[in-house]
Amino acid sequence: MRSKILHVLVTFGLVVALPAIAAKQNVNGEYLRDPTQPLFFSAPSSQKQTLKLQGIVKRDSGKEAIVNGKRVQVGSAVAGARIVAIEEKYILVLQNGSETKIWLRPSVRD
Repeated sequence: MRSKILHVLVTFGLVVALPAIAAKQNVNGEYLRDPTQPLFFSAPSSQKQTLKLQGIVKRDSGKEAIVNGKRVQVGSAVAGARIVAIEEKYILVLQNGSETKIWLRPSVRD
């Protein structure tokens, strides 16, 4: 009876622990893919945040932009990026050491 209970507990522990161990397994500096995930599954990255320019407003005090639902001005920070410039159709942001234009409408260019 005791060995049966022990067997059940060990089996349960392995069933619960092995997927967690496999997900974190490191082989030759690379992490193994979790076999329970769909083949082309990609977990959301906390490092790469997308910026969505939703509007640009011209005021007497200067220009403001709406980025990810927040009003920002030159010098403001949003989603890990610093607003460098606000132009008529795009904003210029500094993120991870490089400047990028975020267009109000991606099909609209200079």
